[in-house]
Amino acid sequence: AVATLAMAGFASAASATPGPGQNGAPQKGSLTIHKLSGAQGEPGNGTVQEVAGDPLNDVKFTIWRLGKTVDASCVPLDLADTSAWASVPTGAAPATLEAVEAAGFCLLDTAGSTGITAGEGLLTFGSLGLGLYYVQETDSSDATSAATGDPVDVVSESAPFYVSVPLPNSGDWIYDVHVYPKNQVLDAPTKTINPDGDQTGFVVGDTVQYTITQTVPALNAGQTYASASIWDILPSDTLAYAATTSVTLNGANLGHTVDPTGVTWTLTPAALPTLK
Repeated sequence: AVATLAMAGFASAASATPGPGQNGAPQKGSLTIHKLSGAQGEPGNGTVQEVAGDPLNDVKFTIWRLGKTVDASCVPLDLADTSAWASVPTGAAPATLEAVEAAGFCLLDTAGSTGITAGEGLLTFGSLGLGLYYVQETDSSDATSAATGDPVDVVSESAPFYVSVPLPNSGDWIYDVHVYPKNQVLDAPTKTINPDGDQTGFVVGDTVQYTITQTVPALNAGQTYASASIWDILPSDTLAYAATTSVTLNGANLGHTVDPTGVTWTLTPAALPTLK
């Protein structure tokens, strides 16, 4: 979604925007989330960009301002202090608040600030105090397509991330930071009658051979599928399930069980780690 950079010093006098603590520097900033579907790409740099993906609305995000504990109080990182940048993480953020605190940070507000994407998948947290933030997608169960308003099936929520406000970028400072976290969504499967043999002109009693194809959405690093099933609802008064030839992923057979009543194929636990 965004790259968080540790700085050895402040921007030079040639910077278009003063750095934290310099004369004329803004005292507040903002974070705008552009929520999209699709595979997560390379980290952005905080500027407005053209990023591929379909905007998603009704996705909830929560942000927490982070600090360090001093004399039993949580004190926000002072980005006007050069030494504070040594505490700004440069890698991926952990998945939970507990892990954030275990990494040595405290939360200025344990509840954080929450908002929901709307319009073109946008959510802006404005008037933010300067400092380091932890951003987490906290609910995507009601996600909808911004283009159609239809519900979408989110398989994998975007990974949490750290972001500083302001964000250093090529010798300049960005106080209104833009990020582009993505969701992996599940598209509907396709079902086609197999072309092999005489599969036309069916009459009552014939066996129809068909294939169901489903794209497997990629997961975030460290995630695995807890379960995976595909089902095919057949009209009980006219069609009956006969047999399954195979269940494969990229040509490799997958262990599975079949419920012939509801015609559901469920992968075995041993097969789940292959879904990536």
